[in-house]
Amino acid sequence: MAPWQHGSEYASRRENGAEQRRTKDTRVTIKIMAEFGKLLIFFGILLAAAGLLLLLLGRTHIPIGRLPGDFLYHGKKTIVYFPLATSLILSVVLSIALYLLSRFRR
Repeated sequence: MAPWQHGSEYASRRENGAEQRRTKDTRVTIKIMAEFGKLLIFFGILLAAAGLLLLLLGRTHIPIGRLPGDFLYHGKKTIVYFPLATSLILSVVLSIALYLLSRFRR
C-alpha cells in the first residue's frame, strides 16, 4: 500500500502531526486574542481618563484654547479656529512628560 493511501501508518502519523499543528495554532490564536482584548481595555481606560481630564479642565478657568496666538476668523457664514499657541504648548508639555516617562522606565 502506498504512503498516501488512507489507512496506512504514514497517513495516520501525518494526521496526528496536522492535529498537533492545529492545536498549537489554536493556542496561539487564543493568546493573540487575549492580548488584543487587554490592549482594547487599556485604550478604553486611557480614553475615559482623557475624557475625565478634559471635563475637569473645562470647569477650571485655565485659558486653554483662548491663548494669544490662537487664531479665530469670523466670515459671513463660517468660523475658522486654529489653536496654534495651544497646540505648541501641548506639544512641549507632552514631549517633556513622555521624555521623563521614558527616563524612569530604564
